[in-house]
Amino acid sequence: MIMGPSGDRYVTLPVGHQKLRIRYVTAGGAGHPVLLLHGFGGSADHWRLVMPALARHFRVYAIDLPGFGRSERPGRGFHISDLSQAAGAFIKAFGLSSLRVAGHSMGGQIAVEVARMHQTRVDRLVVIDSSGLNPRPLSTAIRMMLRFPTLGWMWSRVVATEPVFRRRLRFLAADESRLTEADRKTLRQGILQVRLPASRGEAWAFERFLD
Repeated sequence: MIMGPSGDRYVTLPVGHQKLRIRYVTAGGAGHPVLLLHGFGGSADHWRLVMPALARHFRVYAIDLPGFGRSERPGRGFHISDLSQAAGAFIKAFGLSSLRVAGHSMGGQIAVEVARMHQTRVDRLVVIDSSGLNPRPLSTAIRMMLRFPTLGWMWSRVVATEPVFRRRLRFLAADESRLTEADRKTLRQGILQVRLPASRGEAWAFERFLD
């Protein structure tokens, strides 16, 4: 584990046949460990307003999943199982047990897979507006953006323009008044990176993981 110039922490983890530099943040001390997994286009910074409350009772970890935030991007197309593997490797690297795992959106889908793969380590599971649960098919527009990265890149540039982004904030934050300029920048950067490699980028969005 190493400390980055901005105070971020990094750990190198196996993801598929690669080893990637993964950024994480941590807070708290005593109590059971909690791992927070962000959604698509997010990062560990999306948990900034949640972590202090949890840190009063738990040791809290939030990671930038591979290809998001300031973590390294896999060199090939990646799948939900690759992101789940990275989260599992993080748990093993830090020897976490009696673990609580919470995930939002795509992170919820990953949290379920992590709990399934590490049943002896995960005691509690929280999924928040998780992907993989909605029985309705994805819209044609979303399918096109996931299937053709250039379209996703163009969409992200339009949505990240100041007028459109201001309107979208109501969907990204429960209370806009609590957002600092740094928070707004983080959310906007998340939109700008909404794209995945074409080879496997769309696959995760079509999975339904409950049997």
